[in-house]
Amino acid sequence: MGKKLYCILGETGSGKNTVEKELSYFLQILVNVCTREIRPGEEEGKDYYYVTLEEFNEKLESGEIVEYIEVETQKTCGRKNRYGLYKSELEKAEKNISVISLPLDRYLNLSDYIIKNKLKIEIIPIYLKTDREIRYEKLLERHAYDLDSHIEEIKRRMAVDDVLFYDIENNIKNLIVLQNNYNFDSLVEIVKYIMKDSFVLSREGGEEVCIEIR
Repeated sequence: MGKKLYCILGETGSGKNTVEKELSYFLQILVNVCTREIRPGEEEGKDYYYVTLEEFNEKLESGEIVEYIEVETQKTCGRKNRYGLYKSELEKAEKNISVISLPLDRYLNLSDYIIKNKLKIEIIPIYLKTDREIRYEKLLERHAYDLDSHIEEIKRRMAVDDVLFYDIENNIKNLIVLQNNYNFDSLVEIVKYIMKDSFVLSREGGEEVCIEIR
């Protein structure tokens, strides 16, 4: 087995990026690259590497990007965006235990790349199972600064996730499922526990998060 790469999976608005940020204080985070505009409060090289579509395509052709997806936002945002991972970022995972947050389709792409290229990386998927109503509310909050221009895109992304994540618990091998109610203090502590090669099946009292191992 190689070094472990923990992949935090979840639908849009599930809080996977928030969990990733909390884990960054003690684990190496692999930073994604994207062509979308930077949002208020985000930082270059920390949240994403932000590039133009032309720059992204050049890096893809040169082999600097190992996997990617194109998100269809033409009707809702007036453009298409691409998200991917630099080869140089993935190489970090061969040296140290790492974490990355991903949508499901990119997780599948990355897993295939690691297997195909026989990389010494053990990929471990952790799914933040978050109620649809909670995710919708969080997305409205995220885009409150300009909600009118984002509402259709929010609806589109949620509809895509409904299809993409359908029956994920039975379709992804060795998936760790965390029921997420946006109690991040508890959630992050349990994820840390998992990453110490121990598994908690349940916790008592308060609003603690339960873990289901599949």
